[in-house]
Amino acid sequence: YDDSLRVPLSSIDQHSERIGQEAARVALAALGSKLRPKPETVVLQPDLIVRASTGRRNPPRE
Repeated sequence: YDDSLRVPLSSIDQHSERIGQEAARVALAALGSKLRPKPETVVLQPDLIVRASTGRRNPPRE
């Protein structure tokens, strides 16, 4: 492959470790309670990791 074909791709960081921590927290809280737990929505904001695949490939011509 030519180096120009190896473009670092932009991606989304979903914070997998944080998702696991929150899942464990919710599960442990449910196990530690004698009452049926209420449904809980946990929203974690992902981060966009911008790399060379986002944006212009060539600089604009003057």
